[in-house]
Amino acid sequence: MVWDSTSTEANMQIAVGTRDKIVQVLVLSTNSQLQAVFSVRLDNTVPKSVAFADNGCVYVFGLYDRNFIKLKGDDSAVIKEYSCQSVIRHAAVNQKRGMFIVDNATNGFTLYQLEGDEEPVRTFVTAAPSVSAPKQVAFGVEGRLISGGVTMDQCLVQTTAMCDLNGCCTVTSASPVVGHGKATINLWVYNYGTVKGTLTSEQSWPMSCVVTYVSKILVHFGALAVIICLLITDYFDTVATWSGDIAQHITTTQVFTFSDKHSQSAEVFKKAPGVHQEMVEQSNILILHELAGKLIEVI
Repeated sequence: MVWDSTSTEANMQIAVGTRDKIVQVLVLSTNSQLQAVFSVRLDNTVPKSVAFADNGCVYVFGLYDRNFIKLKGDDSAVIKEYSCQSVIRHAAVNQKRGMFIVDNATNGFTLYQLEGDEEPVRTFVTAAPSVSAPKQVAFGVEGRLISGGVTMDQCLVQTTAMCDLNGCCTVTSASPVVGHGKATINLWVYNYGTVKGTLTSEQSWPMSCVVTYVSKILVHFGALAVIICLLITDYFDTVATWSGDIAQHITTTQVFTFSDKHSQSAEVFKKAPGVHQEMVEQSNILILHELAGKLIEVI
């Protein structure tokens, strides 16, 4: 049995599945009177679990035949039906994520899509059960957490439920105590709302502010690029001018003409060519030193 969480207090719907293959949808009025919406007997499916869809339809999960059936909420017509690849001992539905999960009775819990086909999404593998018993399974934390029972030695949890309310997920489980006629009920609380860290409207920026901020950044980068281009252009022009001056100096320093009056000096250079080469090298060093100084001033 399940109730429709989207229905109002004045028109609360309840779905019931029975072992004689009957599925009923009832409406509970404000004066606590039950009124039948429809009642249908399925052909071969014994409903193990039932659930409401957002549009008023009803999901039915078969116990023995692995059937998944979707019925219309007004006349019980079959909209969709297929056989799952695993046994269904219990099922839970999460409408927000469009998923349902079942206890497959073998190695854990299998996840399917509500609007998909019989192919499972994935299987959450657990330890092999030591006791053959159905286990409940439930969604929590807005469909991001799954809680299921276990059937192992010295540990039997068949009943579990989860509830989300204002960012707080409450998990309950019940298990019998071995050798006693009592059961143990456990309760856990997880405050996932404080961990999510959602952005409030006061902290968010309007789109106009974002566009203005990005435009300013682009303008600044454009101005910086123009300045860099001008500096590079001036730098290369200056270097070219200095290079021309240096080439002129080097050319003039390497040309020596001697008149007849200075024939003795010419004879000296002819006899000692190393003196001429040394003077040229010294002149080049002085010019390069001057160029280095100018480059340092610009940088």
